[in-house]
Amino acid sequence: MTEWQARLAYYKGALRLIRDYPLLGVGAGGWQIVCEQYVGLYTKYVHNYFLQILCDVGLIGFITFVSFIGSVIYAFVKAKSKDWHALVIILSIMMHSLIDVGMHFQLIAIIFFLYCGMITKESK
Repeated sequence: MTEWQARLAYYKGALRLIRDYPLLGVGAGGWQIVCEQYVGLYTKYVHNYFLQILCDVGLIGFITFVSFIGSVIYAFVKAKSKDWHALVIILSIMMHSLIDVGMHFQLIAIIFFLYCGMITKESK
């Protein structure tokens, strides 16, 4: 099985899990406990941060996260900032999150949230 085939299997398994536990998910770290039931393989992460959020904390947690991101982007637009580096960094991390779970690593999460804070500070 190639890496791409494995990731597709993770994504399909994650979607089945989300269908079974839509609102609250299976709990933080729950994917790694139940993944073998949904994929047939053990893997610690889904390798898609957005699906990981949906699996772990469900639609309620996902909507909260998306609302946070939306408020940061709104703050950027409101500030009429010409300094795009913070937004580019945040969006780059989010794009990478489509194929990996880098936000589970503290350094990436710290960088992400620091730049989110920098953007929201500019809007005040």
